[in-house]
Amino acid sequence: MGIHATPFLLKNFSVKSKLFLDSYVHAEVHSIHENAKGFGLRYNKNSAIKAGIGEHIERVCSVSNFTKQVINDSFPVIDCFNLLTGELGKVQADKIFMNYNLPMFKGVDTKSFSTDSCGLASHITSMEAIEGGLKEFIERQSLVTNWLTRSSGETISFEMLKNKNFLNIKLLNLLKYAEKMSDTIIAVNISIIDGIFVILTIGSNGNAFSSGIGTDRNLEKAVESSLNEYLMILESSFMRAKNPEAFKESTEKYVVNFYSLTVKEFLNSFKYLIEGESKQLSEISYYPSTTTMNSLLLNLKEHYGLNIYACFLPHPLKEINSKVVKVFSPDGFPSIDTELFDPEEFEISKYLTGKRFYNKYKAIPFA
Repeated sequence: MGIHATPFLLKNFSVKSKLFLDSYVHAEVHSIHENAKGFGLRYNKNSAIKAGIGEHIERVCSVSNFTKQVINDSFPVIDCFNLLTGELGKVQADKIFMNYNLPMFKGVDTKSFSTDSCGLASHITSMEAIEGGLKEFIERQSLVTNWLTRSSGETISFEMLKNKNFLNIKLLNLLKYAEKMSDTIIAVNISIIDGIFVILTIGSNGNAFSSGIGTDRNLEKAVESSLNEYLMILESSFMRAKNPEAFKESTEKYVVNFYSLTVKEFLNSFKYLIEGESKQLSEISYYPSTTTMNSLLLNLKEHYGLNIYACFLPHPLKEINSKVVKVFSPDGFPSIDTELFDPEEFEISKYLTGKRFYNKYKAIPFA
């Protein structure tokens, strides 16, 4: 007699690594919820496991919440607060949750709803969770803005990083490994504001290609995060190139769009960055930043009219003490699904003076 149900949120949890001491550790967390998978790829086993579990916890909270508040007995909402002023408010639940089959949406027409994991973050403390969510929010707004407008960026010199006498050995190994695994590779800072780096890494190797993104006030941490994601996706791309039939059943739109491209199509999509007029990142930027979270919020408000809000999402298991937060703005771009919205309908576009939306309604090649 087979078991068709489980009392737990996890279906399985795997940790994989190669025999070599300097190789990656890949952690995968699979949940009973299809959209609550967690992945982690790190040199260190503990870091990989933490990354996988952290992403799993974030996704679980965004697909399995059973509380309900309504406006006029018709529309579900959730409590939120302004990160600059502390003012309390409410936001439509469809802007926060990624599962429209939840009881709170019963009787609500959800056909036009669309959201993603932008701004989702988890941590053991509230402030660190909020900071993680804000970084994720800035990351996605920067990626969408860069893609839609085909803007230039600031290229990162791997050689300058490797020659820093205080570069940590972990990042040094990452840089060398990424270069070894790539025929072509470029890392560009595409952040829309000063004081925080959003590093987009693009590259290919034979029939495989990849992009990875990382965000932090510290350049080294941003590059490290970007390379971790780049190498994780590159590894997946290698596997798909060798056995494409095994991956045809994916239902995730971003993944399907990404892997439907050839290497040439992928690189051409980012030709504006690879062969464009991006300047070299200034040498002073390679040193630690002293930018505060409050200054980032003020910068976003001043330069893009963005009012930033946050809401906490309770975990369905009360014993879990991780804090999960969603950071968002009704004034920013709603998701990275650029096929679904007109960018000119959002407040942020009014501040992108002199910019044209060259990639309007075109999907970002990002998995």
